[in-house]
Amino acid sequence: MQMLIKIGYYTTFILSVLLFLSFMGLSLDHWLHPFKKNAEAVILFLSGIIIIFGIFFSVKYGYKSDHISNGIFQLLGSWLVAAIFLTIGLVFFNGSSK
Repeated sequence: MQMLIKIGYYTTFILSVLLFLSFMGLSLDHWLHPFKKNAEAVILFLSGIIIIFGIFFSVKYGYKSDHISNGIFQLLGSWLVAAIFLTIGLVFFNGSSK
């Protein structure tokens, strides 16, 4: 059972890193493209920051073998917070078209 929890932790950790890199890449793409909105770039950037904080706290507090399930919940919680922030940001605070 402990091995499955470790596999779950490392899987969610790798997916979190990929999610962070995709948010940062999309944010950079929106900043560099002249016809895309800067508000979307800021929202994507802040979602990436939320994910990286989840990764940081997961490694700091959930990496030990007796608390590794806490690390999984911290990563999944940061996914949830980033998804809520991204949805609210893109729906309500996106602004008008250029």
